[in-house]
Amino acid sequence: MKQNQDLLYSLTHLDLSENPLGPESQGPLVFLKEPQTVTTLNLSKCGLNFELVFPILLRGCQQHLRDLDLSQNRINVKKLNVTSLGQIMQQFFSSAISLQVINLSDCKLTPDLAIAIMEGLSVNPNISDTTLNLSSNELGHGLDVRSMSDSLSRLKKVNTLNISNTNIDQDLSRLIEALGLNRSIKHLSIGQNFEGRERIEGVKQLCRMIKADDCCLESLDISDSKLKEVTSAILNSLIYNDSIVKLDISGNGMGTHGLRAMVKLLLSGTQLKYVTHTIQTQ
Repeated sequence: MKQNQDLLYSLTHLDLSENPLGPESQGPLVFLKEPQTVTTLNLSKCGLNFELVFPILLRGCQQHLRDLDLSQNRINVKKLNVTSLGQIMQQFFSSAISLQVINLSDCKLTPDLAIAIMEGLSVNPNISDTTLNLSSNELGHGLDVRSMSDSLSRLKKVNTLNISNTNIDQDLSRLIEALGLNRSIKHLSIGQNFEGRERIEGVKQLCRMIKADDCCLESLDISDSKLKEVTSAILNSLIYNDSIVKLDISGNGMGTHGLRAMVKLLLSGTQLKYVTHTIQTQ
């Protein structure tokens, strides 16, 4: 591919997903080192080593790349220099000119790597209204809550954030408080994080965020959180919200209390236009 100069400067979409490229070989990615015109790059589930991938992206994909999918490339932290990788990831995300969609779901990212990504995006002067998917990563293991909270509150270049199923249950209320300070995020997915001792505090903080006069959320996804009757508290808080138009509460088993709260919400003159939920059958 590198030998074909016409292709090098005309290729815009490259999908190599689910090909076992392997963690030690740069293989077909070598040509990406040269400046080219790829705007959509799907390398999901390829078994890649991020320590090799991100230097390549930094050299050749800064200018035109808009859609980057590296999901399901599960890193092995024991074999990586996390500090060095964090630095190169932060450098890439701070300098990419055209990024709009970033999918790093299910990569076994550490909290430090997630923070590096967010810090890079936060200082990038070239982008806005970006979609960032960090779902299904273990962001709660060894989490520095203050650093993560600061990064979330400063994440001004992202308007769609998915941090569902990231094991942040124990610090959920503090992280939601930080998200409440962010006026840029319009679409938030945070489901499958409401477990453990902090579950109720997390729901309370989410309700405060929803009811705040300056809430900017337009869509909220708390699906598959098994909140059961506690779902009704969130539905009741939405009566006082005039910005959220899309809500996903499926997979929460909200029961009779939840259904009553739903009816009350729908009769309140809510701004909601789209609601996804699961009806439990006996």
